[in-house]
Amino acid sequence: MSETISHIPARSLREVCEDARRATCPVCPVLSGDECVFTTVPVAAPIAPGTRMRPARGYHVGRLAVAETVGLISAADFDVAVVTAGAFDIRTVIYDTDGTAMSSPGPHPITITIGQARTILNALADAGAFHRERGGQHCADCNEHPAGLCEDHAGDLDAADEYQHLAAELGGQR
Repeated sequence: MSETISHIPARSLREVCEDARRATCPVCPVLSGDECVFTTVPVAAPIAPGTRMRPARGYHVGRLAVAETVGLISAADFDVAVVTAGAFDIRTVIYDTDGTAMSSPGPHPITITIGQARTILNALADAGAFHRERGGQHCADCNEHPAGLCEDHAGDLDAADEYQHLAAELGGQR
C-alpha cells in the first residue's frame, strides 16, 4: 500500500500578493487591501525618453510573513515571494509586476518637507564650517605630526568634507 502526501502547489506571485494584501503590515501603516508601495516601472530596457511604464505593486516581506502566520497564504506561497528577494529582512519590498517579481532591499526613503530639507542643509553647512575652522587650528600635536596635522584636526577636516558631500547629495551647494 502506498501513501499519498497531499501537496498544495505554490501559486503565482500575483495570487500570493493579492491574498497577502489582506494582512496587516508590521512595517508600514497601510490599510488592509492596499499595497505597501505603488510605483511604476519601465516596460523595457534600456530606458530612454518615451519608454512606456507599467504599474508595480509592492508588499513588505513582513506583511507576507504575517499573511502566512494567519493562514492567508501557505508556506509554499511565502517561499515563492521571498525566493526572488535573495537576502532580505521584513522591510524588503517584493514587487509583483505582471507576474514577475523584483525586490527592493535596503534603506527605505523618507519624506521631508522643503522647510525640513532647508534646516538639514543649514545644519550640515554650520557643522561643516565649525569642523573646517577647528581643523584649521594647528596645535602642538600638529607641529609634531609628520603630515603637519594631528589626527583630531584631520578628523575635523574629514567630517567637514563628509557634511559637504552629504549636502551636495541632498541637493545643496558643494
